[in-house]
Amino acid sequence: MQLLGMELERPTWRGVVGSALYALAIVALITLGYRAFDSHIEPVAALTFFFAFFWGAWSATLGIRFANGRRHKAVFFGILLGGILLITGVAFALGKP
Repeated sequence: MQLLGMELERPTWRGVVGSALYALAIVALITLGYRAFDSHIEPVAALTFFFAFFWGAWSATLGIRFANGRRHKAVFFGILLGGILLITGVAFALGKP
């Protein structure tokens, strides 16, 4: 599989599920940390955290690595920032910032 001339590894079900479980565990720990200090986390922030951690884990299984050059960094940060902007844009459009 190729993206912008970069050879990427084929995504697997195991990689997607593993990345999702990893991201879910980290977001659960963050939520527990908020509760320990008698606070709460906004759902949009939790979803943004989940997306960022999921993309970080899944991009590694796809073969997107910083050491491989500028294209890898551009794809990683482009998808990360695009996803975060999409999540916050939908949240503001629905009136739930």
